[in-house]
Amino acid sequence: MAAGDGEWISDKGWKWPTKSGRITDTFDAVRGGKQHNAVDIGAMTAGKAGDPVWSMEAGIVTAQTGNVNGGGLGVYIDHGNGIVSRYLHLSKISVASGTMVTKGQIIGEMGGSNYDRDTGLLNMNGYAVHLDFQIRINDQPTDPMKFFKKNDDPGLSSGGSPTMTNAKRQKVLEEAKKWLGQGKVRYVLGDRNPPGGTSDCSGFTQYVFRTSIGVQLGDWTGAQVGQGKQVPDINHAQPGDLIFYENPGHVAIYMGNQKMIHIGDNKGVQITGLNYTARGQHMTQIRNVID
Repeated sequence: MAAGDGEWISDKGWKWPTKSGRITDTFDAVRGGKQHNAVDIGAMTAGKAGDPVWSMEAGIVTAQTGNVNGGGLGVYIDHGNGIVSRYLHLSKISVASGTMVTKGQIIGEMGGSNYDRDTGLLNMNGYAVHLDFQIRINDQPTDPMKFFKKNDDPGLSSGGSPTMTNAKRQKVLEEAKKWLGQGKVRYVLGDRNPPGGTSDCSGFTQYVFRTSIGVQLGDWTGAQVGQGKQVPDINHAQPGDLIFYENPGHVAIYMGNQKMIHIGDNKGVQITGLNYTARGQHMTQIRNVID
């Protein structure tokens, strides 16, 4: 199913706030030692600003925020019964504080967190373009995904991860896990020789895929991001898919259950969550290079 408005539905009747269903960061991700407390929704086209953002439910606009700390514009909507929705990193606001809005009414356009803090101008085609979406219940940040579920997606299990049915994918993960542990492989930019003890992120993925299933990947992340076919979002990702972070500056192998295996710093090959905090980068694309 293509990413879009009908992809996520709520049994409360709430409307998914934008066209894209591509989740690039989760509510419980940790950034700088603090929980994220929102869901990031990537643009329909990664890095391209301007996607319409609408209210998930009828309510009253209670507040707007300006370009605070370079984070773009924001809107808060009170839906009654202690429920407030928040929409951050907008490039444009289309409603005024104190006005009533209907469910699905456009309130602004998607921007990003890559604003120039001095000029207030958005890098309109930056990879950080996304909507930061939060629901507050009785003033407590609450994960929006507690209220939204996949619409007609039989490929997802109740845990949110597709069942691994492809033996090739198993081989990729088995090969990658052989190199786990600090000291086995040292991160060196431009190297691609895990058996020799040094590699960068794309060198690691290149070696793993070539050795395990004979798939030849490009020599750097910018080449690998153009291979295979794009996966709409992390909820459609399968173990063995490649996850890319902005520029593209980093690549990892998805393991399922919101985990990935990769090398990116002096800790060597490691399994982590999807929030790649070492360089403050956002997930921008997922590629299937296996089938």
